[in-house]
Amino acid sequence: MSTTTTQAPSRSTAQWLVVGVKVAAATLGAVFSYDFGMRISGMPLAVLLAANGAFFGTIMVGYLADLLSLARRRRVPGSSRD
Repeated sequence: MSTTTTQAPSRSTAQWLVVGVKVAAATLGAVFSYDFGMRISGMPLAVLLAANGAFFGTIMVGYLADLLSLARRRRVPGSSRD
């Protein structure tokens, strides 16, 4: 029995940049939300808010990257409009 493996397509520089910005936004969101949670309540709320801040930062960067990508595709003549 032979096993075949398929490689995922490599990411472009722009995609890696988005990943890096997502990681930075998640880190900042977690740190500042954790600090806020510790100030207003304590450890359980701080951990919950840190997770929420990281998630929110990540989805906002993804949303902005999608908007920029869509705007760039619409500006380039001859490209498909979604």
